[in-house]
Amino acid sequence: MSRPSTAPIHFLGLTQIISYGFLFYSFALLKEEISLFFSVSVTHIAGAITCALMMQAALSYVIGHWVDRFGGFSVMSAGLLIGGLGLGLLTLMPTTLWLWGCFALIGLGFAMSTYEVAFGTAVQFDEAKSRHYISVVSLYGGVASSFVWLLLAPLLHYFDLAGATIIASLLLCGASFGAFMIARHTPHRPASHQIDTPSFSLARLSGNQRRSLGIIASASAIQYLIFSGAALFWISWYGELFDDMSLAVMLAALYGPFQVVGRFLDMRFGKTIDARLSAIIASLCFCVSLWLAQYASLPAAIIAMMLFGMGNGALTVAWGFLTNLYFQGAIYSRANGIVAAPKAVAMAAGPILAALAYERFGGTYLILFLAVALSVALLLAVLLHIAPENEVAARQSGRNHH
Repeated sequence: MSRPSTAPIHFLGLTQIISYGFLFYSFALLKEEISLFFSVSVTHIAGAITCALMMQAALSYVIGHWVDRFGGFSVMSAGLLIGGLGLGLLTLMPTTLWLWGCFALIGLGFAMSTYEVAFGTAVQFDEAKSRHYISVVSLYGGVASSFVWLLLAPLLHYFDLAGATIIASLLLCGASFGAFMIARHTPHRPASHQIDTPSFSLARLSGNQRRSLGIIASASAIQYLIFSGAALFWISWYGELFDDMSLAVMLAALYGPFQVVGRFLDMRFGKTIDARLSAIIASLCFCVSLWLAQYASLPAAIIAMMLFGMGNGALTVAWGFLTNLYFQGAIYSRANGIVAAPKAVAMAAGPILAALAYERFGGTYLILFLAVALSVALLLAVLLHIAPENEVAARQSGRNHH
């Protein structure tokens, strides 16, 4: 029997460049242009973005159920289309009501096409290779910010906001069509699963499953809180530390490529290391980066950004796969939906909390972040003592399983 083509997995990776790129990272460049078009403050736009991100938290379990019921590619196709419509229609009317309506579409589209959906789709495609496929998908996603920023900057210059958002919308809709075509020809769960979607209830989970779900949800939320908060302030922090904004931008830009490095290392060596242990190592890299970032030393700053990117890159893969260690593919997306809810709230709240901490404590806010980040490693250490319950996934995660 011939092996199934992995082309759909690589397409999933491309969707993460397009989805994360245009429905999230793009607003780093677009928010000021949007504020001018709608005659509102940048803070107003930041609020709309935050509310859009919160939709993922509100709908994560429901979307997870859709992925388990209808298949990840079908959900992904709808999400990319909805997000594309929200972005493409944004400049149609310069009213506040229209602005919030479009951001509601953008938020819904992002929630239906982001990593959680992509990871669930990868698990459905071939659960026996889910860790490798999750690494491949996240490897593509690591270049989303760089790709979109390099593309949008000239588009804004030559075509203004309306032209740039329409072109971005067309790319999202094109990706939606591609996901739709794959959904028609790719079964949404392995043949070994029953036709009916298995039920999922917290009350029916084993003790190990409930404990693992709580630990993974808590640890991932804390890590996303620190990541989203710190990432927003690296330019300001290094600009103040070295009194050179150009150098600060270059240093802050380092972590993006090294996210790809972290994900590549996990993809290359993942089968030889327990996924929980590799997540602990990645979280400690994350902590060391926060410690090194406090020093006014260029070598320390460079190493800090390298470790920050590698740690976050590897942890992105870990949050996708660790849930699979305890939950089979047929219910994975609903279990991961529970994990995704606090993570999405933390991602949205991180920049606001970081701003308050930076205003209150100045440079010492990094010490506060470091103290909080250490709890991620401690939680993951506890997870080492909870035996995996999904043997299909456990076989992909080193040899320390019983």
